[in-house]
Amino acid sequence: MRHAALVLVLVLVLPGALRAQNRSCSDPQLSMVALGACMDSAYARADRDLNGAYQAALATLSDTAQRAALVRSERAWIAYRDAQRALRDDFAGGNHPSMEVLPSMTAMVEARARFLHSLASEHYPAVEKACP
Repeated sequence: MRHAALVLVLVLVLPGALRAQNRSCSDPQLSMVALGACMDSAYARADRDLNGAYQAALATLSDTAQRAALVRSERAWIAYRDAQRALRDDFAGGNHPSMEVLPSMTAMVEARARFLHSLASEHYPAVEKACP
């Protein structure tokens, strides 16, 4: 029970303390516990942004067919995200999944949120450029 309470305190308090100190998850002086909490926090923040972007995109669409297409797309993307997470977890082999898996998962979620933000603001999916 004490261990669970300690983990909960670290997950809830430590990311805020790191932000207050202007430290990022790439700070080499972070302990493994602090690094894990920082990465968990970054993923949670990206996921909240994704949910907000999805709701905003859905709210901007008045066409029923477009709304249905967005819902189908998001459900398919969530299945893809979950499959990628399972694959990455298997390859991590249970070794520090926060350090092995969360950075790439966070980047994936952030990319989807950017796409949905563009959809909400432009009412049309942004075209990704193949070359810079």
